[in-house]
Amino acid sequence: MAPKPLRFGVMYDCRHVPGGEMTMTDVYAATIEQAVLADQLGFDHIWFTEHHFLEDGYLPAFQPLAGAIAARTTQIRISNDIALLPLYHPIRLAEELAVLDQISNGRMEFGIGMGYVPKEFDAFGVPLRNRVSMTDEAIEILRLAWGEEPFSFRGKRYDLSDIDVHPKPVQPGGPPLWIAAMKEPGALRAARFGTNLLPQGRREEVLDPWRDAITAKGEDPDNY
Repeated sequence: MAPKPLRFGVMYDCRHVPGGEMTMTDVYAATIEQAVLADQLGFDHIWFTEHHFLEDGYLPAFQPLAGAIAARTTQIRISNDIALLPLYHPIRLAEELAVLDQISNGRMEFGIGMGYVPKEFDAFGVPLRNRVSMTDEAIEILRLAWGEEPFSFRGKRYDLSDIDVHPKPVQPGGPPLWIAAMKEPGALRAARFGTNLLPQGRREEVLDPWRDAITAKGEDPDNY
């Protein structure tokens, strides 16, 4: 099978200069207009980042902006690099992404990171030490929530009984998932869960271990 084609897109964190000429309202309006133009010009995707409590307005919530852009575009795919998965309840997130997938008619993707800033975790009441197990369980729950049958889940961090999320996403199985990795453990997590990879570290520490792990599973890395 031939490798998947290289995609070109745009990425936004929606920061502005505090006290500058542009207000946050201006920044969001400009971002939406540029996304519409990118869609018309044939760009493949638009991605958002996420951090919290920064004075320059660094985008803390991608869902509202993704919904606004989804409603005004027709082709461009929408995702993030990355969402801080431990800071979301996985069921609520599954619902939000399913609605976004409906609004966009199946154009959503979802980039996953674990986060690392203690202040962000403290503010949301989430222990930083739990981020690995919370991320792993949330990935499982997202996929179960986007399946066709009700499900229950009992893990170290989440205990869920008889959950049936509606609406379901347009895309069977839900939006494609991406896992960001700075080191080998993150790369191996992406291989274990069978997601796409967002390599953010040295090739020999991220991309090469991921390709080796995918190949060891009997799969072709070029399928991702």
